[in-house]
Amino acid sequence: MSVAAPSGGTSPVRDYMEAVLDLLEEHALNRDRMDWARVQRAAEAQIADATATEQTYGVIDAVLDLLGDPHTFFLRPQDAEKMCDQQATRAEPVPTGRLIDGGFAHLAVPEAEGVTEAERRCSAGRGYGPSGRPLPDWRPGTSPST
Repeated sequence: MSVAAPSGGTSPVRDYMEAVLDLLEEHALNRDRMDWARVQRAAEAQIADATATEQTYGVIDAVLDLLGDPHTFFLRPQDAEKMCDQQATRAEPVPTGRLIDGGFAHLAVPEAEGVTEAERRCSAGRGYGPSGRPLPDWRPGTSPST
């Protein structure tokens, strides 16, 4: 439902604002706390003279403040771009997996930076407790040992 612009067409700024509000109404954690029809009317009034989507950012921030949900936030395009660039430059190895014969999972978990020798022993199926004594073998088909 796009709001008609004064020219009789739709306004990209209003379409943008409506899309944001629709996403929040559908997905925000605290969405049930809001009167979305009232929020929509107030937002439309505040952006009535807006000519660029950047002019909606303050209204979006105000709506998010009303939601009171720290898990729902808005990144301006330049901030989102920076965040994506930072994540791309520090991409770390990720676990991979596959099913074998439809019933067994084979997982390859790459070693993380800063893994200690004790953590390496644990990941090899044998761990050591705080006292330094070996933990029981956890692998199926083995008898527990201490």
